[in-house]
Amino acid sequence: MIQYYKGIIKDDYGLSKLVFKYFTEDKKDSVYTIPLQISANSLSQEFYYVSDFSHSKPGTVLNYYFEVFDNDAVSGHKSTKSTLSSIKVPTQDEVRKMDAEISKDIEKDVNKSIQIDKQLKKEIETLQQKLLNQNISSYEKNQMMNQLQEKHNELLKMVNEISQQNQKKNELLQNQSEQNAEMLEKQKEIEKLMNSLMDDEFKKMLEEYRKMMEKFDKDKIFNLTNDMKVSYDELEKQLDRNLELLKRMDVEKNIQNTIDKLDELKQKQDELAKKVENNEISKDEAAQKQEDLNKQKDQLQQDYKNTLQKNEELQKKMDMKPFDSEFAKLSQAMSQSLQQMKEGSKSKSKKEMQESSKEMQDLSEKMNAMMQNNKQKENAEDMSQLKQILDNILTLSFKQEDLMKNSRKVNSSDPTYIANLNEQVKQIDDFAII
Repeated sequence: MIQYYKGIIKDDYGLSKLVFKYFTEDKKDSVYTIPLQISANSLSQEFYYVSDFSHSKPGTVLNYYFEVFDNDAVSGHKSTKSTLSSIKVPTQDEVRKMDAEISKDIEKDVNKSIQIDKQLKKEIETLQQKLLNQNISSYEKNQMMNQLQEKHNELLKMVNEISQQNQKKNELLQNQSEQNAEMLEKQKEIEKLMNSLMDDEFKKMLEEYRKMMEKFDKDKIFNLTNDMKVSYDELEKQLDRNLELLKRMDVEKNIQNTIDKLDELKQKQDELAKKVENNEISKDEAAQKQEDLNKQKDQLQQDYKNTLQKNEELQKKMDMKPFDSEFAKLSQAMSQSLQQMKEGSKSKSKKEMQESSKEMQDLSEKMNAMMQNNKQKENAEDMSQLKQILDNILTLSFKQEDLMKNSRKVNSSDPTYIANLNEQVKQIDDFAII
């Protein structure tokens, strides 16, 4: 996991050295020292440091502190230590739970943002009706302007919160050493989309609206509010698309987590079977360990069922299989292994353990194949969309070339000149859609 530090160091004699030290809770005598770069002989300066504990074993408690040395060559270099702090490297299960909680918060904030966006569009429509049908007093004008501004600020606050939450999600994934590059890349793309929800043009439009309301030019305000409605429509679509991408990535990640847990469970089952075979474990202890594995399998199966339900919430569902028969075979083999162990038949129990391990491997491979099939299908759809985009650009380029040729033959007084201008505007709009 990655930690960020910032501080100020100073001394009347200047500074000669700064180090970051840490040690694990179980090995207090083994202190790791990392020298940090500072400006030599400086009396005061800021420092920044990023520590990476991703190599540490999950669940490890790390204690750390900074130590700075002065530059007093006469009396000898003296040092001062910062307060001893500690941090626990989260387990994979803890990281997954934190990730799930952040996803829930993002989904909640996105849905709330969409509702605010809808309210803003209604208020714009109300404003437009009043501009058409009524004379608006200064009080009403200020009230409408302030209401719209407040709603917009509320929306901006929610969008910023979404971006911050998604940044946490990105950092959380980066801290997981087991995460593959493809998943990290998808999360980074979602983060970029979240950060670009409200660009500078959007903010500039709102500022222009405020100025026009102060001058109260009805025609200009009406036209601008039309543009604002389009922008809020687009924002709503972007929020909806981003939420769909986030949900889909969570489904993919949950499937991968199930596969990883199956592989871990298989390894534990193989280790238990080996201990039983070599008589390294008592019957009661083996039965207890097998019962623990059975519970882990039950939780794994329930997690996968929850993932199936999440997939059903997607607008564009992944092709997922329930694997009911595979889970049933695995449950039967593990239950029989436990029963045989309780009855004292180690050889029969070991045989069922080996069968359980085989079923786990089979299920893991089938889930992996399912994931690969979905990725291939997604890539094929992406290629089809890319081909369509290229075809559209090519068609538009031919139209643009024809328009340029026709425009050279027409002077500004010709009615065709206006028609060509309108066609140019249309082509610009078409390109924006592409």
